[in-house]
Amino acid sequence: MKEIILNCSQRHCLPLIILAMTKFILCGGMFIAMLGCVHAQGIRTSVVSHGKKSKDSSSVTTGSQKMVPAKGYLNDISTYASRDFLKRFKDPKDILWSHVNKGWVVTCTENGINTRTAYNLAGSWVYTIKYYDEWKLPKDVRTLVKSTYFDYTITQVEEIVQQISTEPTYLVHLKDDKSWKNVLVSNGEMVVMEEFDKG
Repeated sequence: MKEIILNCSQRHCLPLIILAMTKFILCGGMFIAMLGCVHAQGIRTSVVSHGKKSKDSSSVTTGSQKMVPAKGYLNDISTYASRDFLKRFKDPKDILWSHVNKGWVVTCTENGINTRTAYNLAGSWVYTIKYYDEWKLPKDVRTLVKSTYFDYTITQVEEIVQQISTEPTYLVHLKDDKSWKNVLVSNGEMVVMEEFDKG
């Protein structure tokens, strides 16, 4: 910037110089303020474009994972719950978050297995249930069930893991020509939970 030196003969120009400097300072301040607005607009646009603020299209994509709440905003989902979910499931597909009275339920598919996971309002994990067929059942559990109910067909298995026990419990749905049975298998023990006659 060029330095301005005033001598006695130029004192009559002082008001003009002050006016010019004031305009320069005001224009510079307005320019800086405009840069701040443009930067803020860019930040807001980038947040909306990632789907974190817009209703109905709210989703976040992380690699092949897309997290979508059934209703509401994505930032309604607990951060603790979403982080825990992404740690539990390495490559989930068709992720859908649903708000329930006491927290969140997440459904997804991983390796061809349908899964339902629940979190409380604080975002703490409560349980996970995996739904699959007979051939994905662990061999020791399948052997235990089939050794007793060898004439029955296993129609569906629900693998349940809860907060209170990290060991899975299996609810095995069986049927034959005359009846249906629901058998609970846990820690090498088997209990018939329900039994229905066809007819």
